[in-house]
Amino acid sequence: FKVNLPDRNIIKTNKFSDLNSKNEVLSEFIENINNYKNPKKSYFFLIHNLLPTDPFIFSEDCGKKNHINEKDIKLVVSNYNQNYLCALKKIKEFIEFINSYDPSAIVIFQADHGLKINSENVIDRHRIFNLIKVPKTCKNYLSNEIDSVNAARLAISCATDSKVKLLKRNIYSE
Repeated sequence: FKVNLPDRNIIKTNKFSDLNSKNEVLSEFIENINNYKNPKKSYFFLIHNLLPTDPFIFSEDCGKKNHINEKDIKLVVSNYNQNYLCALKKIKEFIEFINSYDPSAIVIFQADHGLKINSENVIDRHRIFNLIKVPKTCKNYLSNEIDSVNAARLAISCATDSKVKLLKRNIYSE
């Protein structure tokens, strides 16, 4: 099993570069995927999309807005939620694109945490976002047991046609 990694320098800048391309890179990936198209190669892409994190520069429809760096916790939550809704929109667009481009592609979206505020204005962390797209041959393994660890295990098993071995889900709290 060989993974060919394309050179990141192939990716051109696009209309999102002036917005803050480090936060929204899914559109850039879709726009430039043809730079990687080689049917004789398998690809692994790690896309670090920082939405919905600060800076909160997107409205829920992904239009650009001015960054708001407010101390008011209600404004922070509102702006985070708008970036989050934009992120969901971009994820949906990405999955629709991948389904048309490569229906058997394996895709994982995971967040490491939701919104968190300093200890004086504590807001409970939102549950983490976890989405996995697998080929039809692996769909029977999708369940609520697919957490961060099991998503990786499932993706690797599906990609290598290996036996799927999921672990019992453990939840740890602070």
